[in-house]
Amino acid sequence: KEKAIKEVLKNNGLPDKSREKVARYIKKEKPEESIKIYDFLVKKYISYSVRGAYAVAAQHSQSIREVYLNILKDARSWEKYLEKIKTENYKKSALIQELNKFNKNGKR
Repeated sequence: KEKAIKEVLKNNGLPDKSREKVARYIKKEKPEESIKIYDFLVKKYISYSVRGAYAVAAQHSQSIREVYLNILKDARSWEKYLEKIKTENYKKSALIQELNKFNKNGKR
């Protein structure tokens, strides 16, 4: 597992679906590593700078939210994470809208 996790975090050629599967598979045993993988995906999709990609980034942020709230029981870290993403991307109003859609009640 450790080798697979490291590969997912460093291999840029790996398909996103494979990353998602690994993150989902390890989220209970290794929640911090799962968050790292989802965070990679969030930032990747934000970098595309189009609304459709922002929606995908927001979906991945929901996976991070789930790990923080349901597995780690750490609402404060989730709030800090979300605020950091919003602050770093404050000029991207479409991204902020997508994040807000998903994060009002945990669903779109």
